[in-house]
Amino acid sequence: MCKGKVIAAFVSKHFLPIGTLFIIPLGILLPAPAVYLNGKLPVVQMCIVTLFFVIGTKFRLTEIQSALRCYRETALGIIVVLLLTPVVGTKLLMLPKFREVPRSGLDVEKGTLNSSWTIELPDFGPEEFRIGLQIFCVSPCASAFPTVVVTAANGNRALTLLVAITATTISVFTVPVMTSWLIPAFQAASVSFLTILPSVILFILLPLIVGRLLRFIGLVKKVVTKLYTSLKFVTSGALLVMFWVKISQATSKGDLQKFSPWMVVAVTALGTAVITSFLVLTFILASLLRLPKKSILAVTVLSSARNSSIAIAVIENLPDSVGDKDLMFFPIIFVYLAMVVIINSFGCFMAIKKEENDIEQDMDTLEDKVDSADKLTLVENPSVEQITSYNIPNTLNCITLSTVQWCTAV
Repeated sequence: MCKGKVIAAFVSKHFLPIGTLFIIPLGILLPAPAVYLNGKLPVVQMCIVTLFFVIGTKFRLTEIQSALRCYRETALGIIVVLLLTPVVGTKLLMLPKFREVPRSGLDVEKGTLNSSWTIELPDFGPEEFRIGLQIFCVSPCASAFPTVVVTAANGNRALTLLVAITATTISVFTVPVMTSWLIPAFQAASVSFLTILPSVILFILLPLIVGRLLRFIGLVKKVVTKLYTSLKFVTSGALLVMFWVKISQATSKGDLQKFSPWMVVAVTALGTAVITSFLVLTFILASLLRLPKKSILAVTVLSSARNSSIAIAVIENLPDSVGDKDLMFFPIIFVYLAMVVIINSFGCFMAIKKEENDIEQDMDTLEDKVDSADKLTLVENPSVEQITSYNIPNTLNCITLSTVQWCTAV
C-alpha cells in the first residue's frame, strides 16, 4: 500500500479526533465565519437533528439479536451507563474548587455551589467548567465509537450495540431527571427536568425515531447499507461543526480571557481522571460478576464512553440563568479527546487474542447445542422418564472441556 493510501486510511479512521484538533485553533484564530453563520441559521440545532437522524437510519436491530440472551451483561451495562457513572462522576466533580465568573447567573454572595464538598485544590476555572463536565458525565455512551473499539479488540460487538442503543433511547427521559437531581447549579437556577425534556425529545428522540422508521423503506435501507461507512463522516462532521461554532462564540465574547491555559490543562486532567474512574470501577464490577472477557471489555468501554452530542443538546437548551453555555461546552472538547485516547488504550491492552476469541465462540456454540439438544429431547420423548444416552455423552464432553474452565475463571 502506498504512503498516500496509508495516510488516507489513518485520517479516515481517526477523522473526528483529527478534525477536533484542527477545529480548536480555527475557532480561536478565526471565529468570525462561525459566529456569522450561527447568527443567520440555528447551526447547532440543525447539526444535532442531522446527527441523531443519521444515527437512527444506521440502527441495525438484527446485529443485537445474539446479545438478547446476555441479560446479566445487558442489565449491568444499562445500570452502569445510566445510573452509576452519572452519580459517581457528578459527585467526584463536586470535590475540586471552581470559581464564579461574571454573567454566570449564580448568586456569588451565597457562596460556592459545592461548599459542603469542596476540598483545597488549585483553581480549576469558572464554575461553568464544572457544570459542563457534570452534564457530560450524565450523558450516556455513544454507539459508534465504543462499537469500533470493542470490535477491534474482539469484544462482544452485539452486546455493545444493544446497550448503546438502549441507553441512548432511555437517556432521552433519564438525562433531564438526572441533571436536575445531581447538578446543584440546576437547582440554584430552578431548572426542573420539564425545562429540558421537551427540547431533548424534539432534537434527539424524534430524529432517532424518524430515521429508524425510514430504514423500513427498502430504498432507504439499500442506500444506508451502501453508504454505511461513509455516513460516519456526516455524523462526525456535524459534531465538528458544533465544536467550531461553540469555540468561535466563546472566542468572540472574550470568554477565553476568563481562564488561563493552565486551567484548561487542569480541568482536562480532572475530567480524564473521572473517565478513568468509570473504567476502573466498571471493570472491577464486571470481573466480580465473573462475566466473559468479551462482555467485560464491552461493558467497561461503554461505561467510560460519553456522548458529547447529547451533552451539547442539553447545554444548548438551558436557560441563561444557569451560566455561560459556551464556557460549559469548552472543557468537553478536551476531555473528549482524552477519553478517546484512554478508551483506545484500554481496548489495545484488553484486546482478546484470536485463540481466546475462538475459545469463547466455541463455548457459546456448545451452550447453544446443549440447549437445542435438551429441547429436542423433551419434544421427541415427552413421556420418557430418563433422557436417552444419545445426548448425555455429548453434553458431558462439553462440560469437561478445559475451555469452559478458562471462561469461568475470568
